[in-house]
Amino acid sequence: MSAELNKVIARRYFDELLNQGKLNVADEILSPEIVCYDPFATIHGIDRLKRFFLMAGSPILAQPPASATRSASEVPCHWTIGS
Repeated sequence: MSAELNKVIARRYFDELLNQGKLNVADEILSPEIVCYDPFATIHGIDRLKRFFLMAGSPILAQPPASATRSASEVPCHWTIGS
């Protein structure tokens, strides 16, 4: 995957999935075998991740930095959850 495509995917993750609560986006941009590490749980799979987001409430109001260094394999992001 190119660095630009990773940037687009990261932006959709934050803007559409987290901020807008569009859970169907997870099926479009994430691997079915995704593993998400939260301080309180390890979440395996898209369906469980969607349930986690539903329990967390929506919108989560997260935003990646506008000018982060991006490589073809990583998109570093720092974000917080809060109101």
